[in-house]
Amino acid sequence: MNIAVIGAGIMGYNHIRVLSESDEANVVAVADIDKDKLTKIQKIFRIPRVYTSHKDLIAKENPDAFIIAAPTSLHKEIVLACLEKNRPVFFEKLSYAFITTIYHQYFICLGIPEADKS
Repeated sequence: MNIAVIGAGIMGYNHIRVLSESDEANVVAVADIDKDKLTKIQKIFRIPRVYTSHKDLIAKENPDAFIIAAPTSLHKEIVLACLEKNRPVFFEKLSYAFITTIYHQYFICLGIPEADKS
């Protein structure tokens, strides 16, 4: 399974480390605004592609799944963009308002008309 990771801080690094130990997962791309972190992670874990913009990663990559380890304040924007690619997304720290938005988008994707009502 090819995985793209957005966020290379402590949690992102840990996800990448754990995935690198798996025979069934392959981290194909990582995004973070910190070029030094990206360079280090790319070298240690032999990541094929790195991006300083999560938007670029989402636009250019087509992984089997995304892991979001960016700051919580960015989760909604990033998760919704990843879901538009119809790929599974793993992230932590949900808020009620965000869960409502995710369910709304999910039902729209399923073609459930009631979801279009505000």
